[in-house]
Amino acid sequence: TGAARGIGKETAKLFENAKCEVLALDKDFEECDLPPSITRVQFDLRNVEAIPKLIEDLGHIDSCVNNAGQLYCPSPEGLSNGSLGFTLDQSTEIMTVNLFAPVALIESLAPQMMARGQNGEIGGRIVNVGSVAAFTGHPDLWYGASKAALLNMTKTFATLMGKSGVLVNAVAPGPTLT
Repeated sequence: TGAARGIGKETAKLFENAKCEVLALDKDFEECDLPPSITRVQFDLRNVEAIPKLIEDLGHIDSCVNNAGQLYCPSPEGLSNGSLGFTLDQSTEIMTVNLFAPVALIESLAPQMMARGQNGEIGGRIVNVGSVAAFTGHPDLWYGASKAALLNMTKTFATLMGKSGVLVNAVAPGPTLT
């Protein structure tokens, strides 16, 4: 997810270079220069309710990199005006894209991956892209909180799915030039 730019785009290219069939998911590919061999899947992760159908339509998936992320730059005044400057819609969008969508993706992928793992195959691999902001705090309170929750969620799914041959882990990069 988040494959049209940044870490997501570079990750998609690495998988493609390793001769994997790559489905790159993003809400907008307008200015994206992914190689034509990579299949673009245009999907807005804010539409969490549609994720199970998306996964059903995509079929067999071996690996998922939950990379998409949303953040907003808060008011430069900070709390001096009595608010961090986030609207409820902004904080909801951040939590939806950064946490609720990855949970829905994993829940939707779990049956197929766990079934493969119980048959003696490698069930699947899920990598959640957190952020150093989960450990250090971040000017966007909701971004940092969502990434900390993503790391905790990763541990839960790793425990639930690991016995079925599904590896669930996370990385937590800082600012990255891609």
